[in-house]
Amino acid sequence: MASCFTRYVLFASGVMLLVSGSLALSAQPLAQFAVEERFGVSHPDQIVYFDLPAPVKPGAQVNLLDAAGKPAPFQTMSSGHLAVRTDLPAGGTRSWTLASGKPPSLPSEVRVSKQRDWWEITNSLVGIRVPTVPADLAQTPCPIQGLRYRDGTWSALGPNLMSRPAKQMQVEFLERGPLVVRVRISYLYDRALLHSARPELPDIPAGEGPYTCTIEVQAGQPSILFEEECEVEVSWSVDITEGLNPDRAQYRGHHATSPEWGHEPDGSVYQYANVRHDALVDLNYATDQKDPWSRTTYPFMSHWDPWAVNTGYYWQLYDSRPQGSDNLFGIFAGPASRLINPGLSGVSIGTRTENGLKIASLQVRFQRLMPTQYYTTHMRFGWGLFLGKKSEDLKPPDQVQGINRQMNLHSGMNLTKFARLPGTYPDPPQGYGALYAPARVWQKIAEALRQEKAAGGRALWSALYNEDPYLGDILTFWANNSVEEARKAAEAVIKWTKDFAEIMVNGEGIYRHDRHYFMAAGGMAGYLTWIDQLLASELTPPDLKQQLKQCAALFALVLWDHDFVPMQPNCGMNWGPANMASMWLSTRYTYTLFLCRHPLFQARVPEVQQEAFRLLHDYTNEDGACSASAHYTGASMIPILNLFQQLQMSQVVDGFATDPR
Repeated sequence: MASCFTRYVLFASGVMLLVSGSLALSAQPLAQFAVEERFGVSHPDQIVYFDLPAPVKPGAQVNLLDAAGKPAPFQTMSSGHLAVRTDLPAGGTRSWTLASGKPPSLPSEVRVSKQRDWWEITNSLVGIRVPTVPADLAQTPCPIQGLRYRDGTWSALGPNLMSRPAKQMQVEFLERGPLVVRVRISYLYDRALLHSARPELPDIPAGEGPYTCTIEVQAGQPSILFEEECEVEVSWSVDITEGLNPDRAQYRGHHATSPEWGHEPDGSVYQYANVRHDALVDLNYATDQKDPWSRTTYPFMSHWDPWAVNTGYYWQLYDSRPQGSDNLFGIFAGPASRLINPGLSGVSIGTRTENGLKIASLQVRFQRLMPTQYYTTHMRFGWGLFLGKKSEDLKPPDQVQGINRQMNLHSGMNLTKFARLPGTYPDPPQGYGALYAPARVWQKIAEALRQEKAAGGRALWSALYNEDPYLGDILTFWANNSVEEARKAAEAVIKWTKDFAEIMVNGEGIYRHDRHYFMAAGGMAGYLTWIDQLLASELTPPDLKQQLKQCAALFALVLWDHDFVPMQPNCGMNWGPANMASMWLSTRYTYTLFLCRHPLFQARVPEVQQEAFRLLHDYTNEDGACSASAHYTGASMIPILNLFQQLQMSQVVDGFATDPR
């Protein structure tokens, strides 16, 4: 079978001269970077970030050459990364060489210009105007002072003001192109006393609090990226009607409570039936009704919530009339890994009628105290603003939307993440086939299956299959013990992984029902035994073994990615019932121990070891009794014991010998 996997390579070659920790000038190449596609998945045009082997000083005489030796646009970031712009077709390769020499004069792909009371930032597709600092903050400008739609129309034109005056304001450019422009707009406000009716929560004294909005425009991208961080109650909104005149919206979430909040194409209430699709919303400009939390017509967009009601993780607005504008306005959830207790804060859409005119608006709002009387003192979330074309990007409700692919790129899986995976990595110290017990254990089972098959029986095979249907192909492989069966089982894992990668890049991404959160963990967990056994077998062809190792590494990368599932401290997200989070974390731990010598996951092993002992002591007392009821003892203890078996077999620690419990 032809290789269908992606290997991403990042390497330095040639002569590397270091002076005071920076790349020195030399006639030799300074570093080389490459990315090679082997998943069979085409990646769209995007900015890819590589780690530089050493910092490049500002103004250094360096340039980037592509594989043909021609100058390529690049940017050295303040974070110490090298930014390049590329796509990557299935099976393709892109490579660059960073070399000394005067950089060529290439046009900037993101332009910044100073206008009257604003800075204008544009690329070839979209644009935004951000404020300058006025002499008088009595009317404090908000972060957006204009948006350029795809047909060139400027909308949301200012002056657009914050909900209340700031005490201080600052505008600072963090990156100035040519591929990425990033600007930070900071405000300082007076902050009121925060009091909760919950007696266990202390008052937060009055004082001062910051609000910061960081805005990013990338070359060639139809989206503008925002990160909001705040410690005060404040809001702002802009009128997006000009050039858009929307009468309809679409969002993708879980379900709606009435047709007014979201309906199917036939007019019935929007429902979730194990297949995600868009809700349709007929925008209401006549109502005075407001959502109680967002205080606009429609609820906050979800930050990360598979069960979002009357809203979704993206919204798009448009004029549904055939003769209407082709502009498409959208908002989508930002990287979940950046979330810090957003509470009652977020982005929403408002509609109203003023002086006979229909007005659609975008709002950003922050509120520390929640209806439950819990509060958050520091809020952070990201979001994206998508400016597309209705004729190109708007699809039927049951299809993948253009905004969804932008959300994948900026908030999900992208080439920068895939590029972290090395093409090869060391095997575990115990080898393969000894995941939970010595290899002789499964070899004995395999021999019994072969003997049963030779005798015309199937009872043992059926009993094992009924215990775990995921093992079906592996049981057949053990019973038949042939290269053909090994190839069949390996290709099943490879296909599932290829489909997963395609969904993450070009499909519904992290919210696809059968690949989201605990559902993804279930699939990955089920295939771990397959991967282990196939890597242990001499019957599995070497090329398939290499691909299986890449499967395992990709799964572990996703399981540790907080953009996929935000498990970082203080993220403030709803993980659902405890068993869902348990499935995700236990799968993360098992893959980490399986890949205990992988350069990305080796450093995670002590964390998994510590968690295994914590779980053991949480669920058992000093006499060894489980704290769960008799009915749930197995469900509680089996995953913990599996971890200890893995720790023992991978030669990390033998908890059975060292811990009395």
